[in-house]
Amino acid sequence: MQIKNYVTYQDEQKVLYQQVLVMSATIETIYPDYIDWYQKVFLTGLKRGERALIVATNRKHLVGCALVKKTPDESKICTLFVHPDHRGKGIGTQLMKASLAYLGPHPLLTVSEQNLAQFQPLLNKFNFHLDGQAKRGKHTEYYFNDRKRHLIKTGLIPVLLQRIKQLTQK
Repeated sequence: MQIKNYVTYQDEQKVLYQQVLVMSATIETIYPDYIDWYQKVFLTGLKRGERALIVATNRKHLVGCALVKKTPDESKICTLFVHPDHRGKGIGTQLMKASLAYLGPHPLLTVSEQNLAQFQPLLNKFNFHLDGQAKRGKHTEYYFNDRKRHLIKTGLIPVLLQRIKQLTQK
């Protein structure tokens, strides 16, 4: 298996971008706007250098991908997907390693309740910590390594905001 990163949009890779979309389109069943997001947000971000595509291939066949975001404000694994025919072979682990090598050790990752059991071994292996959860329609979304949510939850942001307010009133 080969892992390759694409950190900028390249016209000669349009076929690959389409293959990634076709392979991962079943995500649309959990995230109804996935296809639109991929075409409008992800590919646009790739063109701006804010997103990267990490692909796993097996003898030139696409078997998995990670869609990641890296900006000064956020490091996030947006999507990690392994083709159903290739699951259980360590491809998710390799994609996670490549994502962490690109993003750093503690990127944000959200997981829907429908996928939590499937992702749990990977989350445990790479020491992701649960920082919160939120309702998303009828289902729950779990937030891992969410520093902003963690700061809100631990009370640091409210304390800082109160301190700023005190200082500006003087």
